[in-house]
Amino acid sequence: MLCCVFGVFAQKDITYWNKMANGTSEALIKHFWGASFEGYEKRYYFNYGSDLSDMSTNNYWPQAHAMDVLVDAYMRTGKSYYKELFPLWWEGMPKYNFAGKMNPKDPWWNVFVDDMEWIVLAQIRMFESTGEKKYIEKARQVYDDWIWPTWGPEDEAPWFGGITWKTDVAKSKNACSNGPAALIAARLYSFYDQAQFSDGKIKNAYLNEAIKIYIWEKNYLSLIPQHN
Repeated sequence: MLCCVFGVFAQKDITYWNKMANGTSEALIKHFWGASFEGYEKRYYFNYGSDLSDMSTNNYWPQAHAMDVLVDAYMRTGKSYYKELFPLWWEGMPKYNFAGKMNPKDPWWNVFVDDMEWIVLAQIRMFESTGEKKYIEKARQVYDDWIWPTWGPEDEAPWFGGITWKTDVAKSKNACSNGPAALIAARLYSFYDQAQFSDGKIKNAYLNEAIKIYIWEKNYLSLIPQHN
């Protein structure tokens, strides 16, 4: 039965899947983008519930995944319609982000490290797709100031390193905070020259951190037996 299902999927060509992806991307904007509704023209934020059914703003991390959909749509279609939403979300996200009440100096901050990581990965992709430096500059600042400093302690059992899960729970280490952190460090290394970073950490520092996080996660969190 499973083979039959995969066989049906395999028969679909790229035109079909592009149509499906475009349809879901447009539905996301129509039903979840706050500014799609009369009376909320400047609510540049993805609502938690469809069609204004839930307008709570304690949904920091889904914002990153929604933006990933828009980045995918823009890179897939090249339509400026999607790209034009990037700066609007950039304005609205910190404005409506509930975590801003916890850190009024910078509302991009969040108490959950993994939540910040999803946002940073989306910011890097926004830079990748547009070349707009402000996106990756913010991503780098969030990683350097709030994510990487939660690493460690390296000399204390049973952690011996690792990125923490929550800024106010220093010794909670798990996959959801370490996997994305390794990706961020690797991507900052990869885009270092293109972003023309001229201060702060040197390029190889990010590569070293990516490798360190990856090795730590493999050694301490992997369910697969490790063999020397």
